Amino acid sequence: MKLIRLFFTITVTTLLITTACEQTSNFGIDILPDGALLSTKTYNDEIIKSYTLEQDSVYIKNSAYNLLGSYVDPVFGKVKSEFAAQFRLVATNYLYPEDLNILSVELELQAFPSSAAPQNAYGNEQNPIKLKIYELAESLDPTADYFSTYKIEPSSLSKIYDGEINLPIVQKDSILRIKFDSDFINRFHELTSDTSTNKSNTVFLEAFKGLYFATEQVEDGGVIAAFDLLSANTALRIYYQEPSKSSDTLSFSVKVNSQSVRLNFFKNEASDELKQAISQKNSAELLYIQPMDGYYSVFEFPELVHWRDTLRDNPKLIIERANLMLTVATDPTRILFEAPSDIIAYSSDTAYIADYYDGSASYTIKLYADSIPTFNVELGSAITDYIHSNETEPFTFQLKAAKTSSQAHRLIIENKVTKPKLQISYSIVGE
Repeated sequence: MKLIRLFFTITVTTLLITTACEQTSNFGIDILPDGALLSTKTYNDEIIKSYTLEQDSVYIKNSAYNLLGSYVDPVFGKVKSEFAAQFRLVATNYLYPEDLNILSVELELQAFPSSAAPQNAYGNEQNPIKLKIYELAESLDPTADYFSTYKIEPSSLSKIYDGEINLPIVQKDSILRIKFDSDFINRFHELTSDTSTNKSNTVFLEAFKGLYFATEQVEDGGVIAAFDLLSANTALRIYYQEPSKSSDTLSFSVKVNSQSVRLNFFKNEASDELKQAISQKNSAELLYIQPMDGYYSVFEFPELVHWRDTLRDNPKLIIERANLMLTVATDPTRILFEAPSDIIAYSSDTAYIADYYDGSASYTIKLYADSIPTFNVELGSAITDYIHSNETEPFTFQLKAAKTSSQAHRLIIENKVTKPKLQISYSIVGE
């Protein structure tokens, strides 16, 4: 019996593949049992409740990149991003020289040139970014999970730098260099005078808890830049001399590595247009998706349950394909505020739609160029699971940004002029 079932499954799969091509083939038809031929049928559903919601929280710990800056999006509103990071000893039991004379302390941050990665400098690059750097008085826990509801209190911050960044950063391979004043030099004199701080990173991080990179919210224009804290170029470099030995200038570094806690912090203030769309729910003309603790779109299918109930108990039902057809809205502001390269479909707040699993823990839906404003969300396995379930609530899923806390972008989808449309191709064996 198992052999017959396997043989039949292979035959059906072959037919589905061949009927998906432009040229048809009769291969396999003569070996199907009588009455087992497949005839594809289509179910269309345009009665869809689709709306925009604000994120409750996003995971902000150890993202691929850290974002700094602020901008005003004419559609979405105000956005600001800041970050914090631990700096660790490169090697423990490093012997501080007895007559150490610290000459300077300099920060180097690896930034992204816009020419190499357009979405890593987001907004108007002609606008500078106000930058304030603080030393943390609050420890960051490497074993803890951090979400965007977590905030560092101002009382835990001590300012050590106030300046601005001009983009694009082109000096010396796109490395941002900041030279600290005498107060921070004295701080490292204090750190190195305590010889216990070089014994382990646990002791060092108790003495030097890390840095917080802050900015101001602009009222017009603005830009957010991305930094790679895990780059070999990112470091706090301490330049010093040992007068008793030579006049040579030497250096040692503390760096951000994979064991360092890195946190992104976001603040959003929705525009009046977006606030109205959120309040209108299903009647809104547009749908909105934005990372950085921003917004996502929800799709509910209230009619699907009735179609499901007519077919659920039919053992001969085969869902060949189910896809939701969406249209990206016409948006002249995309000149500055680009759409993402991919998004993710979720069946719940944390569960991915399995149709997009590629075997490497990736569930992303690839979007295309502006010349192709439509895209499909494949829902075959999710719809199949729903049809064979006893779920009484409507089938629902969410569309969210793929890079929720490491990249600035946003997407606007039509919800009225060109409505979302679900199309299911299915067969009933023998019909």
